[in-house]
Amino acid sequence: MSARDREVGLVEQEAERQYQAAQAAELAVARSWWKRLTPAQCGELADAVNRQTWKEMAARAETGLGEIAPQFAYGWPARATVGHRRRIYGIVRPCPAFVAHCPKLLTKRVFVRNAREARELATAGLDPARITHFDRANHEQDTLC
Repeated sequence: MSARDREVGLVEQEAERQYQAAQAAELAVARSWWKRLTPAQCGELADAVNRQTWKEMAARAETGLGEIAPQFAYGWPARATVGHRRRIYGIVRPCPAFVAHCPKLLTKRVFVRNAREARELATAGLDPARITHFDRANHEQDTLC
């Protein structure tokens, strides 16, 4: 192996290490966004999306509970089946830090728990007309009062 080959190998390894570190940092930001909610609040949000989908389309949404992914700005895809077609109806609670990296958010509806989350997404650049919020409390403690 020549010195040039070793150098190329080291550069490729460093690029891969940097990519992995960036992916880990991105995932940590997304997890931090989702840790604001308890599992019960996540379930409540999924139920609210299902009710909204039924009301608007007479279809049940599959919310992909816990299926956060970069292509949905670390939100859940809400899929609706109409006839024989299954399509993405909207994105549930995308992370504001990744709005600019997700072109799908420009064309899909977005569902969030409350006005505070809607404002965070609007501040991040999402069109407020695409955001539906369900007036849920910010914290579990707020619902106990």
